[in-house]
Amino acid sequence: MRFAIFCKSFAPDIERFAQLLASIERHNHSQCPFVVCVPSSDKALFLNRFGESRFQLFADEDVVGSRKQNWRTQQLVKLYASRLNFADAWLWIDSDAYFIRSFSAQDFVVDQSVAFVASTITHEWREPGSSVDKYIGDVTAMEALSAEQLRGQRANVSLGKIPFVTRVLDAIKKPRVNDTESRIQRFFGRSGPHLYYQAGTIWTYDSLRSLERDFLEPNQLRYEDLIRHAPWEAIWLGEWEIYRGLPNRHVIQAPILHLSSDEAVRRARTSGVTEERVAQRYCGIQLAARHGELTRLDE
Repeated sequence: MRFAIFCKSFAPDIERFAQLLASIERHNHSQCPFVVCVPSSDKALFLNRFGESRFQLFADEDVVGSRKQNWRTQQLVKLYASRLNFADAWLWIDSDAYFIRSFSAQDFVVDQSVAFVASTITHEWREPGSSVDKYIGDVTAMEALSAEQLRGQRANVSLGKIPFVTRVLDAIKKPRVNDTESRIQRFFGRSGPHLYYQAGTIWTYDSLRSLERDFLEPNQLRYEDLIRHAPWEAIWLGEWEIYRGLPNRHVIQAPILHLSSDEAVRRARTSGVTEERVAQRYCGIQLAARHGELTRLDE
């Protein structure tokens, strides 16, 4: 099983990416390949800064063609990246993440079964006493799911095209992004609670290829249609994997802890949440490059 780490980055995140790269080189004990995609206009910048031997570099245009850079493009690069065939399974992380303890491919692949990140609770630290705050100190504080439980939530429904009327109404009303998230679970007909598939999502080539082959192509759809309907790439792949029965997957809690703002980082510090404590449950931390200036949990 070829296991890799994948990151979609670009020039404005280069300093954050430098921290991520240094953390991978320090903690990547099984030498999982590190694969990076940036806009073609940024390739020279990354090569001049980091050289050619520390990771495998691709241009976004190699994956999705020429497109305007925005957060939807970032999602499409992740979705289409499987066409580069760089691994059988990979952990994708953003360039505002960094690792805080040693990890290896064996943390995510066991006897050819690939870890599947799913939780009923978000792995985002927001305040003291929250579910994830308790989980950091006590693993039993967060419900552990199993593949059998998730398979039991599947719906026996036939998937079709995204309704044309929805596209028309969206073009007129322009719904908020957060209001579209629940569409995905309804689309697949899953009966269970809302699930979180981040941070530190693990995808497989087989999952992405099956989504294209068994759903998109028969219905003349593309990933662009999915993202236009609801721009939540991790949820699309998560719900698809459950829909098809999680073949060769086992369920884990998120391997990365997310802090979405400088305010959350400061509250965590005040509450005694340190990288050493977080490392008891997570192998990395993700901050919010677009929404803050702080680059680490610890000073």
